[in-house]
Amino acid sequence: MTKTILRAALFGALSVPALAQAAPLPSTPAIVASWRHATHQEARAEARTAHLHYSLAQEGLTGTFDTWVTPSGLYREATDRGQDDGARLLTAHGATRRDWNNYVRRLEGAEAMRLRTAAATARILAFGPPDAMARATVGESPDHRAWTLAYTAPGAGRVTWYLDRASGLPLRSVTTGEDDDAVTTSYADWQPGPGGLTPRRIAVTADRGTDTLTLAAAPVYARTRAADFAPLTPGPSDTRMGSDSVDVPFTMAANHIILPVSVNGRPPIGFLFDTGAGDELVNTARLAELGIAAYGATQLGGGGGVQASAYARDVDLAIGGATLSRQHARVVDLSGLEHIFGIRLGGILGYDFIGRFVLEIDYGTKVMRLNRPENFAYRGGVPPIPITIEDGIPYAEGVIAVPTRPHIPVHFAIDFGAADTMILTRPFVEANDLLNLAGTDRNVTRTPGPQQMYTQNNRRGRLDEWHLGPAVQRNVPVSFSANTSGAYASPAFAGTVGEGIYTRYHVFIDYGRRTLILEPTATTNDPFRQRPPYGLVILASDDLSAVTVSAVAVSSPAAAQGFQPGDVIAGVDGRPVSVEDVRAVLAAGGQHVFVVTRGGRSTRISADIPAPR
Repeated sequence: MTKTILRAALFGALSVPALAQAAPLPSTPAIVASWRHATHQEARAEARTAHLHYSLAQEGLTGTFDTWVTPSGLYREATDRGQDDGARLLTAHGATRRDWNNYVRRLEGAEAMRLRTAAATARILAFGPPDAMARATVGESPDHRAWTLAYTAPGAGRVTWYLDRASGLPLRSVTTGEDDDAVTTSYADWQPGPGGLTPRRIAVTADRGTDTLTLAAAPVYARTRAADFAPLTPGPSDTRMGSDSVDVPFTMAANHIILPVSVNGRPPIGFLFDTGAGDELVNTARLAELGIAAYGATQLGGGGGVQASAYARDVDLAIGGATLSRQHARVVDLSGLEHIFGIRLGGILGYDFIGRFVLEIDYGTKVMRLNRPENFAYRGGVPPIPITIEDGIPYAEGVIAVPTRPHIPVHFAIDFGAADTMILTRPFVEANDLLNLAGTDRNVTRTPGPQQMYTQNNRRGRLDEWHLGPAVQRNVPVSFSANTSGAYASPAFAGTVGEGIYTRYHVFIDYGRRTLILEPTATTNDPFRQRPPYGLVILASDDLSAVTVSAVAVSSPAAAQGFQPGDVIAGVDGRPVSVEDVRAVLAAGGQHVFVVTRGGRSTRISADIPAPR
C-alpha cells in the first residue's frame, strides 16, 4: 500500500487540512488506534526479537548502530564507529554498559533510566504503541499539526510523542537527556517491512549536535534467542600493576590534586584528578608532545557550559608503577586551567582511571595509593558512605541545615575536581530559598580566564551543618551557583562536594564496591576560615612562565594599594614566585612587598592583605 493510499484510508476524524486549526482533542485510545492503523502494527503474542540495523553519522564519524528489542522489554544496542565501539544491555537482571575501553559496568540512577527510556522507544517503534499507552496524557502541538502523547513506560523517563494529525505517524519524540537537556528524535521516510511501517531516517538532536540513523536493511523479526541478550563481556584487562598497591606522590594546584602521568612513554606531565569527569581527557594543546592524534568532533559539557571536543585512542598512561593501556579519551582545550594552575597540564584523570583501583588519598603526606580492587580490604572502623555511579560520576545522599530549615535532603555529586567546599546548583538554591536563608554575599564572582566548560558564576553562603554518612561539618562557607547553563544550572542534582571538604579527611574511593570512606584527621574539625576580599585576580602568562594580574576589583584593597590589570608579578618579599606561591601569600594575608613589571618598568607595591578569619 503506498503512503498516499494509506493516508486516505486513515480515520477521517483525525485528518485535517494542511493549514490545521485548533479542534477538540480526540481520546487517547483513538490516537493510539490511529497510530497502530497507520503503521500496520498489531500486538503479537509470540516471543520474538526485532533487530534493526542502521548506518550512523555521529560527531564527525560514520559507523553502524544496531538494536535488538522484544515486546517484553529486553533490549540490546551496539555502536561501532570504526575508531571506537560500545554496547548497552537491559534485561530483568539490570542495565549494563560496555564502554569504549571494553570495560563493563552496571548502570544506575538517571543513566539506567535513560537506557530504559531508549528501550521503551525502540519497542514502540518495532511493535507499535502498547495498550498502556492508551492512558497517556493527550495534547496538541502549538501549530495544531500534531497530537501529543506524554507517556512514561515503567522505570523509564517521560517521552512526549508528536503524531501527525494527517497521517497518524510519529513525527518526533522528546525526552530528557544528561543535565536535564531536551533530546528530540525526529522520524521520517516510513517504509513497509515485516513488522509494519518503520522510519528509515531518524535524527537525534541534543545540545552536542545531531546524530543521524539510516535504516540499512529491512527489520528482522525472529524468535528470541538467549544469545541476543547474553551478558556483556569485558575485554582483556587494560590495567597492569607490579604489586597490590602503588604509591603516587601528588601536588596541589589551586586546591586540586595533580598527578604525574607519563603518556605514550613521554616524560611525566601533570594530570588533574577529577571524580567529576566521566572519561579521561587529554589537553588539545599537548596532543603533539604526547604523541596523540584526535578524531571526531563534538561538544563536551561541564559545570559552566559546553565547548568543542574530540576523541583520541591508543593512549597509554603510566601513573607510578601502574599502567593503563590503549585507552580512549576525550580531547578538549584545557589551556584555561593551565593558566589558573600555572602548570603544563596533560589532561584529566576521570572514571576510566578511578574505576580501575581502590584509591586511598593522604592529604597530609600528599600521596595517593592505588590498590588492586580484588585484593583490597578496608581495615578501619569508619562506616562507608554508599555511592551510585551515573555517567561515570559518583553521587551520594546527604543533608544540609540552614536557618529555619534544619533538614534539607541533598543529592550530591562527589567531585574531587572541584576546589570549593560545596557548590549548590542554581535550581536547588532557588527551590530552597537559600540565598535569602543562608546567603552571605550576593555579588556574583566569576572563574578567572576565558569562558570554558568549567567557568563558574557564584554567590557565597554559609551552611549551619553538612552531613554525608558519618561525616559532619558545621558553619561551612559554600558557593551558590548563578550559572544559567551547564551542569550547575541543572535540576538533576543539588550540587557538588569538593576538595574544601575532602582535604580534611583521609579518603578511600572504591567504585567497585560503590563506597566512599572519609576518615577523620587532626584537621577535620578545624573551623573554616574565610579570607576577606582583596580584589586581586592572578593567572599564569600565556607561556606559563610568569604570574600576571588579570583583574583588579574596583574599590578593592588591591586597587587602592596600586595593583593594575596587566601587571606581571616578578617577586614577593625578595624572592621569585609561581602562581601557587602568590596564591599562598594571598591566602595567608599580612604585609608583603610585591615587585611588578608594568610597561617595561619595575614597581614596588607594599601590600596589606587581610588575614583570614
